[in-house]
Amino acid sequence: MPSQTVIWHKPTGKILHVLSGGYINSRSALLPYIGDFKLPDVAFFYEDSLTDIVLTTDHIKMISLGQPPVVCSQDGTVKSFLSWAHHRRKQIMSASKILCHLEGGMGDQILQAEAITQFYEIFPKAKLTCLVHPMYFDVVKAIPGLKNIFLSNALPPGFVPTFTCNMHTRYISDPRGGLFGKASLYGATLGLTSVHRSVTLEIPPLTLASPEDFPLRAALQTSPLRVGLHIRSGSGHAKSWNTEPAERLALRFIEQDQAHVFLFGSSRDWQTVNPHTTRITERSPWIKTAAVIGQLDLLIAIDSGPMHLARALGTPQLTLWGGTGPRDILGREPLPTDLIPSLPCIQGICYSCPTGLTECMASHSPDYVYNRGKALVLANRATPPSQV
Repeated sequence: MPSQTVIWHKPTGKILHVLSGGYINSRSALLPYIGDFKLPDVAFFYEDSLTDIVLTTDHIKMISLGQPPVVCSQDGTVKSFLSWAHHRRKQIMSASKILCHLEGGMGDQILQAEAITQFYEIFPKAKLTCLVHPMYFDVVKAIPGLKNIFLSNALPPGFVPTFTCNMHTRYISDPRGGLFGKASLYGATLGLTSVHRSVTLEIPPLTLASPEDFPLRAALQTSPLRVGLHIRSGSGHAKSWNTEPAERLALRFIEQDQAHVFLFGSSRDWQTVNPHTTRITERSPWIKTAAVIGQLDLLIAIDSGPMHLARALGTPQLTLWGGTGPRDILGREPLPTDLIPSLPCIQGICYSCPTGLTECMASHSPDYVYNRGKALVLANRATPPSQV
């Protein structure tokens, strides 16, 4: 049974009525609450947690395509998110053994790690045990400050949690678009209202020491300029760049700067055959991918796992944003290294483009990206090591 049923006017976001509990069984049940508005323009949704809704000033916002609407205060703060975080904090504080299932891809692991490290700052004595998918385990274990990290299929014998939470974001209202960032979305699962913590990665020294890694080590050690490219997202086409412009960009770095270019992603993402490129495919363990990214002079990436690894490793990077943006994902204002197209729809959150054209990602010019990347490399090389 939902805590609240919110009835609202879709064209304006105006809240028309809030019902306590119950379900709407037919469209005609809305008629007593819509006033002079037309029934096709009126919608409703359920809030699972009790939210203090002020009819005169609060409004409804559809943050992203395919996500449920949320209640926002006059300044745009997502109230349902804060209500959820408060409710979860009470559950967390009364639990003696908390079991947390990490979810999602590589980028999500980093964002959840940020939430967990901040959780420990606020609750230093909390007994939090985290389960991680084997694919990401070695990377998560390399993040200082995390405790009690286990493989998802290897919970310690005899461990019986008093409270279990899954970090999957579908369980709470999505606050992205309101300067929370996705780490805060995960943080709400642990009772945090916001997350501003960052994490680092300490790559084990022998990660690239095997004989089959010799060509990779040689390319990293002998190239005058090491550039990485990642262009394809498994979570949505609206975040992905096309192969053809990306390979033109790679070729320009090779021809003009004698660079060696490391191409990250699926073997299907790339067509080029060039002796000055190395592919880091989906068959490569994430810890090896992280080890390579940590030695690059520049990573050019979309909103993806490699982008988040570069953040944790301190690798200089340019991020090509499209269907998502730094406010939505990272909870911060754009930096000069964030390349964001100037399009009317860019404030939306799209994993699949509603128009089917993906103009935002198509507008990233290889020449422009090259010039910005080259300038970033030169600026970093001109900075004395003590100031890096």
